[in-house]
Order: sequence, then C-alpha cells, then structure tokens
Amino acid sequence: MAIRVHKPGEAISLWRPFRDLEEYDWYLNDMMGSPYNSPLSWQIPRDKNWMPAVELIEKPAKYLVKIELPGMKEEGIDISLSGSYLIIRGEKKRESEVVEDECCRSEFVYGNFYRSVPIPAVVDSDKIEANYRNGVLEVNIPKIKAKQPKKIKVTPKK
Repeated sequence: MAIRVHKPGEAISLWRPFRDLEEYDWYLNDMMGSPYNSPLSWQIPRDKNWMPAVELIEKPAKYLVKIELPGMKEEGIDISLSGSYLIIRGEKKRESEVVEDECCRSEFVYGNFYRSVPIPAVVDSDKIEANYRNGVLEVNIPKIKAKQPKKIKVTPKK
C-alpha cells in the first residue's frame, strides 16, 4: 500500500467503506420504484403495534419511570410489576372514525403497545404509585432501604 502525500488545494473526502453499497442500494430502489424514495413515502402502511418512549430515572429513595402516551386515557393503560420488570401495556384507539377518502394524510399511530422496563434493584411493590398527566405517565417505584450492617461487640471470655 502506497502512502500518498496530500497536496495543498486538493479536496479531502471522508473514507466511507460502504459508499458503493449505499449507492447501489439507492440506484436499485430508484430503478425498482421503491416507495421509500418517493415523495409520497408517508403512504406506507404502518404496523399496528407501536412503542412509546420511556425514561428511567434513579433517585436516592426511588426510581421514576416516565412513559410518553399522548392522546390516551387512563382506562387504556395497564401497569404491572413482574419480578424485576415494570410492564406497561395498552391500546391507543381512534376517537372518531375517519373515512379514508376524506383523510389526505395521517401520521398518527394507533394500536397496541407493550413496554418492559428492567428495574435494577429490589423495590417495595406495595407502595408503587402511577400518575398520568398531559400525555405522560409517571410511575414512582420506591426502593427498599438496605439494612445497615449491625456492629457486634466482641467481649472477652472469662
């Protein structure tokens, strides 16, 4: 392999080892009429299942799990603790029926969802609380306080 010296004024380009494959994929999709390259790509049917975004925050005395569930009602959300996993599931339904001929574009996602969030420590399952406000579900999971080591005094034997 020869080392080439860069000359001033010469353009430097990034090395992209898969550039040829990307270009081939683009040309093939363009030739075959792939809907993913089309300006109307939003018309691709979406999967009925979706996954809401989740945040897991650790605080000194508890874990706080936040889940984005916009447009849902409290009745449609099911929360359970199974082992060391917090399980959130439900279904987001359309509130009114939309006639397909009247809908020009829809990017809303409807259907079932299921999230399993691993909780990294032993928690008090009897004191878990959940609040839902402004499309965000907050689940407060208190930690079980670890027992402090007990100091044992050694006494001499008489």
